[in-house]
Amino acid sequence: MQLAQILPFWNELTPAQRTALQDAAQTQHCAAQTRLNAKESCMGLVGISTGRVRVFTTSRQGREMTLFRLLSYDLCLFSAACLFRSASFEIMLEAQEDTEFVLIPAAVYDRVRRENIAASNYTSELLAQRVSDLLMIMEQWMNQSLAQRIGLFLLEEAQLCDSEELALTHEEIARHVGTAREVVSRQMKLLAAQGLLHVGRGKITLTDSAAMRRFCEEEEG
Repeated sequence: MQLAQILPFWNELTPAQRTALQDAAQTQHCAAQTRLNAKESCMGLVGISTGRVRVFTTSRQGREMTLFRLLSYDLCLFSAACLFRSASFEIMLEAQEDTEFVLIPAAVYDRVRRENIAASNYTSELLAQRVSDLLMIMEQWMNQSLAQRIGLFLLEEAQLCDSEELALTHEEIARHVGTAREVVSRQMKLLAAQGLLHVGRGKITLTDSAAMRRFCEEEEG
């Protein structure tokens, strides 16, 4: 169990608080494409040991949109939605590869957070960061074209995979950016026509990442 790496305030906890977290936390594994509904179960805080998870929401029409990703040693607060009693939101978690994570019961974490100022400060900072992530997504929706948002997603994916050749389908891209597969296909043709990428069977290759980034940073007008 890697609580010390997942919780930056670990060294500021009392022995009793560490023991409480260690006794309550559970190590779990999930295969790639496994999905978890954080709201229905208030499953607790998810700390990633190894692997990668996307956190996303779903519209009433059933369209998905990625909010942010979780990598090794990242902690997800929104998987413990019951901690935020005044908020009403529903998120899902999906493992993008085989993932090992630590599940911390919400009630235990909440008690430690209320007792320990370092834990409380970290929780507030992390929550503020996630809200900032959501505001950035809203800004992209308002100020960038769909093609630009697709480009940003592909650049992020290339950085995460450390490769400009990405094993992605148009359906997968659509689930990340919150639109339909057919719409993504049209946008990909436009990006390919500009020489920014090449579309193959089951894969997409960024042919000029620098040009793609410049395209994504252009102001619409």
